[in-house]
Amino acid sequence: MATGFGLIPVRKKDGGQLRVSSYVVPASDGTALYVGSAVKLAAGVDTVTQLPTIVEAAAGDALIGAVVGFLPDPTLPYNSGYRVASTRRIFLVCDDPDGIFRVQEDAVGGAVSAANVGA
Repeated sequence: MATGFGLIPVRKKDGGQLRVSSYVVPASDGTALYVGSAVKLAAGVDTVTQLPTIVEAAAGDALIGAVVGFLPDPTLPYNSGYRVASTRRIFLVCDDPDGIFRVQEDAVGGAVSAANVGA
């Protein structure tokens, strides 16, 4: 059985370098986030860094991109590949509008057919 992995940036449409930008998830957000999580913009900016804030995206949301990593935070315990809920973290997000991602479909609500590839 395959293991879920979220969104993985594969390449850019034109073959160039994918863009990765920094965003903040505030401590007020109670959702754990993982590398591969789909995220959307939240209202406002972080008061310390002035970076835009993000939250985990839900079905039907307009995505800004996918989490590809985090900046280290020496005040938090080490965690492998995820952000502990209710902790402020700076995220690295592949937010390139020309990025192509690989994702594992879970068949909830019906399997994706070959006709959906690229949609």
